[in-house]
Amino acid sequence: MRRVAVWLAVGLVLVTAGSPAWAQQGFSDKAVGRAIERGAGYLWKRQRGDGSWPDASGGLQFQNNDRQVGATSLAAYALLASGAKVKDARMAKTLTWLGEQRTFWTYAVSLRTQAWMEATRQDISYRRKLFADALVLIKAGARGPKPPGSYGYRLGDLRGRGALQDHDPSNGQYGVLGVWAAYQFNGEVPKAYWAAVMKYWMDKQQRDGGWKYNNGDKNSTGTMTSAGLATMFVCVDALLANKFTRCQRSKELPVLEKALSWFDRNFENTLRNDKLCHGGHGDTYYYLFGIERIGLASGYKYFGKADWYRIGANWLLKNQEKDGSWKGKWGKDVATAYAMLFLSRGRKAVLFNRLEYDGDWNNRPRALANLCRWAHKSFERDVYWQIVNLSVPVAAWRDAPILVISGSGKPKLNDGQIGSLRQYVQEGGTIFSVGECNGAGFQSGIREVYKKLFPTYELKELPADHKLYSVQGKVPRGMKFHMVTNGGRPLVIHTDTDLCVDWQLNRTRSGEVSFNAAANVAMYVTGKQLRNRGASHWPGKLVKVKGPTVKLVQLKHKGNCNPEPLAWHRVARRIAPETKVNLDVRGPIAIGELAGSGAKVATLTGTGEMGLSAADKGALKAFIEGGGLLLIDVAGGVSGEGKAFGESAEVMVREMFGRRSLRTLSSGSGLYQMKGHKISRVHYQRITRLRLGTHEPRLKAVLLDGRIGVVFSREDLTVALIGCSAIGCDGYMPESAYEIARNIILTAAGKK
Repeated sequence: MRRVAVWLAVGLVLVTAGSPAWAQQGFSDKAVGRAIERGAGYLWKRQRGDGSWPDASGGLQFQNNDRQVGATSLAAYALLASGAKVKDARMAKTLTWLGEQRTFWTYAVSLRTQAWMEATRQDISYRRKLFADALVLIKAGARGPKPPGSYGYRLGDLRGRGALQDHDPSNGQYGVLGVWAAYQFNGEVPKAYWAAVMKYWMDKQQRDGGWKYNNGDKNSTGTMTSAGLATMFVCVDALLANKFTRCQRSKELPVLEKALSWFDRNFENTLRNDKLCHGGHGDTYYYLFGIERIGLASGYKYFGKADWYRIGANWLLKNQEKDGSWKGKWGKDVATAYAMLFLSRGRKAVLFNRLEYDGDWNNRPRALANLCRWAHKSFERDVYWQIVNLSVPVAAWRDAPILVISGSGKPKLNDGQIGSLRQYVQEGGTIFSVGECNGAGFQSGIREVYKKLFPTYELKELPADHKLYSVQGKVPRGMKFHMVTNGGRPLVIHTDTDLCVDWQLNRTRSGEVSFNAAANVAMYVTGKQLRNRGASHWPGKLVKVKGPTVKLVQLKHKGNCNPEPLAWHRVARRIAPETKVNLDVRGPIAIGELAGSGAKVATLTGTGEMGLSAADKGALKAFIEGGGLLLIDVAGGVSGEGKAFGESAEVMVREMFGRRSLRTLSSGSGLYQMKGHKISRVHYQRITRLRLGTHEPRLKAVLLDGRIGVVFSREDLTVALIGCSAIGCDGYMPESAYEIARNIILTAAGKK
């Protein structure tokens, strides 16, 4: 395992992917969702009549009221982060109770800021309470004689009365966490505060890169090292953003490099070894809360060989009690809240991958962290980012629909690495490349990459009226987007404008255009349809089941005949375990080879005129009349580049079977009414729904002796079958497209 030495180690990615077998068993997005629901159910049952939760049991050094405020704040934070609404009468009662309590203990105030933070996301009026608690924390962190930037158990009041002068990293991380919550909502925090915090934590770091609880402890622990690393990332974002405006190799920050290396060496063992995990100062649930924070802040998918979210989630799934709770050092309420925070926050959507490559890929290391925090308002949900490299399998990239490539110098990519990029795109991903510092090397080099990557497509400048300039926010004409498209969706979006510098500096006002541009890209590519971390759109391995096999061949024509090479392969992976029918996908083949192919289903899709010869049309007609089923669909839909394909396809069908042969299938058609797989309502892309004004499927067909010989769809199926919901695509949403494709295959298999 190696680390790449860059700026301050934020861009470090590991060469080995995957997690040990023990950490993967039972993990799935559905299982995680059920665990969160059960945990929430347990916590709601524990709520008292006044809206509070009982005191945390165990060794927390709180007075009674402070202990209850801490436990209630943590429960409210966990529930809100997991989807509870501030308008829920139960939550409203809790927030009212919290607002009435007077406390100056670090854990209690800090955890209450987290509840205010989540509440503010739904109702801005709670920001006032958030700022008030943060002010107490800021003033306490600046007081002596304890080291500036540190915290003990007691904060003291606003005048400093009653404060204790002890300090430790556990209280320290929570104090800073509370201030950071206010900072994210534009709360004013003096730079001197961040500088003091950073110095305190740097002074406390051990030689091995970790942190320990106090001077009496011998070894670094996972709990305190996660506390230190999370706090350092907060300080970097608050203090050092402007250090990375130029495209040149920046000095490393050893404190982060050493801490990240500690996790590379130790993370997997921390969940098996209590001494290494917490050394008596905390427990595993407290620790996982810290791991979730550094995982999301750093962008790392792996620590060493370990997928931190998959391993942590699997551990929690195995240890959940029958009543939905988890058991921990400070009682079931606290443990359950920490567990829910890890599962729910870590589960949230990854919008961007950032590619590490041989070149200056990480000039702006905190750019995507700031962009994703800002993007909350566009997507109305939290979105995150992560770093991937070219040494791990492409399967490890599937969390995110967009892969960001940035730099100023020429990217050095070999044929195998370009092949990985091609696989990512063919599996439904989109590349978003951004030139930095007006670097001519990147501008020319990335274009060379795209010529190798897509030899049949061209990177073209988009016209000023393209939807990409206005789909979410306004982007002025001076900024140019370029695109590679297969006619149905964007494969690549590129700009030579240095958007990353505004993201890095978090210039959401003066650099608003750069943020709007990224939001437009994200919205255009995803249609606002995001998936949770771990909920991959790509099915598992192709399996052979006991049952009939339907052979499907894709057909060539003179237009763009294969815009989504893996679309039907994705269907094959899904259909076998669901229906017990195997799908054997071949091609594309020449239409003249159809007669000897043994296929039951043939597909024609694409953009541009098909340009079929008389012999081709004769071969198609013979195939259909001989019992075969021909599916024709317009890639991207008829309102885009597929218009010419759709028109030529309709003309061809009428020539073969007569003017009135192609008719809309009724809702009672056997294809829609198949037992166990009925289709009565479908979901369309937004532009299609507005155009059609219906939720009924709009397939047309040619019937021969009571059976379906031809299925024709003017609305896109192909792009949707790869799992994409790009805004520019005129057709079905992915799940509806799959259901239609499935029933077509079952029809060919003779299912009734």
